[in-house]
Amino acid sequence: MPVQFIVTGFGEFHGVSRNPTQALVDWLLEKQPARCSRITTQATATDAAFGTGEAASIVNRAEKAYDILSCTVLEVSATAVCKFLEEQAARLQAACSAAGRQPVVLLHLGVDNQRTGLNLELQAFNNATFRCPDQAGWQPNALAIEQGLGLTSVRSSALPVQQLAQELRGAGFDCHVSQDAGRFVCNYIYHKSLQLSCRLSRTQQQAAAGSGSSSSSSSCAVEAPDRQEDATSAAAAAAAAGASSDAGSSDGGSTPAAQQQLQQLVDACEGTPCYSLFVHVPSFDAVTEEKQQQFLLALLDSISRRLARPVAA
Repeated sequence: MPVQFIVTGFGEFHGVSRNPTQALVDWLLEKQPARCSRITTQATATDAAFGTGEAASIVNRAEKAYDILSCTVLEVSATAVCKFLEEQAARLQAACSAAGRQPVVLLHLGVDNQRTGLNLELQAFNNATFRCPDQAGWQPNALAIEQGLGLTSVRSSALPVQQLAQELRGAGFDCHVSQDAGRFVCNYIYHKSLQLSCRLSRTQQQAAAGSGSSSSSSSCAVEAPDRQEDATSAAAAAAAAGASSDAGSSDGGSTPAAQQQLQQLVDACEGTPCYSLFVHVPSFDAVTEEKQQQFLLALLDSISRRLARPVAA
C-alpha cells in the first residue's frame, strides 16, 4: 500500500531571500499533474544518486510507491505553522478512513545556510526561542511549545532516522543525523508535527504494547522531562497545533473552535501509523539544486520502502 506524504518547505525570512526549500517543494509539485495525484517510482536511493537528469525521470517509472497528498510552501511564522497543521488534520482524517489505514508521513524541509550537508533531524526541543522575529513579527523567548513539559524536553521521530541517513550516504549523498533543529520556526513546526503524529499513532502504540510487541512509533516518547515550567511559559502551547502565548500573545492564531475541530479530527484518526520528519538542507551553493532534488526523491523512496505494507485482504 502506498505511503502518503505531506511535504512542506518555507519561504523567505530574515537573512534568507531565496529559500532552497521553496524551490524544492515547488519542483516536487510540478512533477505531479495536480495536488493529491500520485507520483510513481521504482527507484531506490542508489538509483536517484546517479546520472544527469535522473531526478527528473524517476517520477515517471511504473511501480506505485507513494502518494504525495500535498506540497506546501509555508510562511516562516508560528501562525502559518499552526494554521497549516489544523488544516492538514482533515486531510489526515481522509487518509484514516481509507482501507488499511495507509502510513502517513509529515515531511518538513527547512534551510540552514551554516550547514554544508543534508541533515535528518532526530528530535525537536520543547523550546521556542526565536533569534529574530518570524515573518508575522512574533519573537518568543524561552517559551515552552507543549504545555506541561520543560524547555529541555524533546520529542523524537518515529522513523529509523539513523538507518535512513546511512542508506542515503551509501547512495552518494552527504547526509547525516542532527540532534539539534535549533529553536526557531524549523524546530517549532517539527515539535508541533511530532505532537500531532504521536497523538494519531497513540492507539496503535497501545495495542503493540498490550501484545508485547515492540513499536517503532517512538515519537510519543518525551525525553528529559522537566516539570518545572519557566515563568515565561506558564501559558504555553496546547498539544498538536493549539495556541501558546508569550505575555498574552497567541503564537498561531488558533481559535478555540479551531482547536476543538482539530481534536475531533485527531480522535477520529487515532491508530493511523503517522510519522514526522524534519530535514535541514544547505544553500544551493553548498549542495546543488539538482543534487538536492535527487536527494528529496531518494528520501521519499527510502521512507516509503521502509513503511509500505501490503493491503489487507
